Amino acid sequence: MTDNWTRMLATVALLSGIFNAQSAITLAAQMDWGAVKGFYVALENPAGRPPVLAETKLVLGVADGANWRWVNVTPKWKWDTVYTIRMEIRPDEAELFLDGVSQGVAKGSFIPFDGDLVGAQGTGFTGGPGDYAATQTKLTFKDFRGTSQTADISAPNDSNVYRPQAPVAIKRKGAAPIIEIEAGVRFSKSPSLYEASPFVDRYGQYRHSDWPGKVKTEADIIAGGREEARVHATWPAPKGYDKYGGRTDTGWKEKGTGFFRVAQKNGYWFLITPEGNPCFYTGLCTVEPGVGERTPVNERLYLFDELPPRTGPSAGAWARNLWGDFSGIEYVSYYTWNVARKYGESWPEKSAASVRERLSKWGFTGLAKWVSGVPNVPYLPYLAHWDVPNLADHPDVFDPAVRKVFADSLKQQMGDGIKDPWIVGWSVGNEYPQIIKTAEIRSILTMPGKVPAKRALIDHVVHTTYNGSTEDAGKAWGLGPTGEDALYEGHPDAPAADIEKMRRYYQENYYAFMRDTVQQNDPNHLYLGCWPVPGWWENDEDWRITAAYCDVMGFDRYAATFTEPYLDKLIKEGNKPILCGEFAFPPYYDGMRGFGRYSTIYSKDDADAARYYRTWMKDAAANPYCVGVCYFQYRDQAITGRGPGRGEVLVIDENFAFGLVDVADRPKWDLVTAVRESNLAARVDRFGHAGIELKSK
Repeated sequence: MTDNWTRMLATVALLSGIFNAQSAITLAAQMDWGAVKGFYVALENPAGRPPVLAETKLVLGVADGANWRWVNVTPKWKWDTVYTIRMEIRPDEAELFLDGVSQGVAKGSFIPFDGDLVGAQGTGFTGGPGDYAATQTKLTFKDFRGTSQTADISAPNDSNVYRPQAPVAIKRKGAAPIIEIEAGVRFSKSPSLYEASPFVDRYGQYRHSDWPGKVKTEADIIAGGREEARVHATWPAPKGYDKYGGRTDTGWKEKGTGFFRVAQKNGYWFLITPEGNPCFYTGLCTVEPGVGERTPVNERLYLFDELPPRTGPSAGAWARNLWGDFSGIEYVSYYTWNVARKYGESWPEKSAASVRERLSKWGFTGLAKWVSGVPNVPYLPYLAHWDVPNLADHPDVFDPAVRKVFADSLKQQMGDGIKDPWIVGWSVGNEYPQIIKTAEIRSILTMPGKVPAKRALIDHVVHTTYNGSTEDAGKAWGLGPTGEDALYEGHPDAPAADIEKMRRYYQENYYAFMRDTVQQNDPNHLYLGCWPVPGWWENDEDWRITAAYCDVMGFDRYAATFTEPYLDKLIKEGNKPILCGEFAFPPYYDGMRGFGRYSTIYSKDDADAARYYRTWMKDAAANPYCVGVCYFQYRDQAITGRGPGRGEVLVIDENFAFGLVDVADRPKWDLVTAVRESNLAARVDRFGHAGIELKSK
């Protein structure tokens, strides 16, 4: 086997970001997950570990507007065999076939989604390369009118051995609903990592391909700094703002309280800065001067062409025991090494100065989540509860002892921040982990009767659903007529409606406790909630509950548009100002640079990401409820993954090109130019939408 052929197989198998480096492969999908519409057919593997062919499931999901239903099987797959997978949707059922043999039927109605049909699409987070690579060979669909079409599925391009199979996206808006899908897929064995190593060059880039602007020498990094200085000299710092980002030329001045707050003007919400000026906030996540996202190196040193010296300016590129793990895992940051090459011994100070200048020149009001090292700039600190014991997945806020530990932890983390005018607002936890899950409630119901949460959840439903009758509750829960103590000690098999009522009650108390504790410690700052992701939850009630227990509804959203109809409805119902804490469209670069392809939304390149950014900022500035948005993130992630974890795998967790700057600390000018223009425009246009005239532009 030639070296090129070896590398071709290894790269297609290990760096595609579509298939074996992901936990799922979507063969065909036309759906809106959050709205519970449409269908998908996928290959799925357990999350968090490399895929194994013997564990690969074939899944059909269909939605009826209220629930998703699945056919889920694990066939005995064979290597180098082309399989034909077919889905048929009928008025009252959907059926899944493998090579003409039925694999199961999902009974129930179907609500189609009027959107794109996608195929050959990787989803989920990376768990590292598995024992197989999968290639989609075919995608054919037929709608209810009998019209059929075959999608153009490309094979991995042998003319460029580092280019993986491209995804498919067919515009179907307004077309007749699809009722039949046929897809083909083939599995081949993945080669050993050793066959194509090293993958990462001495600058942290993918070693086996080339592209315009790739760093070849340290002189290229230095030249990037000179180019940045030249461009910045042509970009004047924005004027007409106070030091917190509030407009000073609107004719509208609120009382300055020394802290950020919110106010409404002409039906539009605004942040009000500590000096009393209205502000549309533009923030940037994960800013820590000179410190890039590190990648774990244990058990996989062979992946890297060269590692930074442990002494001298590059010593700061090394770290140990990150992510709360104290098992001795070592991490390295090529970004830090490149910054040290750029600035020498003084890199910490010069990198911090560079960050401050970039924020101003690029039109950002301040920072967002996951930041440090840039004082006297507005930011959004994140509070955690890692040191608080969990009952199932969350602390038992019905237990007075746990409440005290939780409250003490939050107070300690807030510290002197309660006096800090640069803090926009507090949040506790982040995204899906803060959602109380249905499975969590069922787990609690199996616990001993003395558990406070179990008693509180049972009491709530007994009194609100069964009028206080433990006998009626016992009958409904499969325990028979029984008293209160027997309910507590039993393992109730409660109906779904009762479980959902318990889940919401737990979530309401959990969110209320966090809000009340933060506000008792600090009545001056805003409380922003816990950043739910629309659709990445149990149901829409999770948005409503979050909105009820915060001052500003903080949320994250990775999508092509700022909102969509179902989200607009929830925002209007909540009637609270909203702040987006994370959004992004990470470029994939056709797989040429070693980055993964983000499952929810990705762009082709920096110019494509710029197109998305412009649209997002225009829509956000026009939304009456939105007080600001924050981009994720400052720099690209390591192509071998940010961790945590260890082992002989190529990618450990996320490895996406989210950044405005690359691993060599060079701005991505196609994107950054659009970011600057869009940020500055949004911070002006917001006032125009609200009918507020600015004295200067």
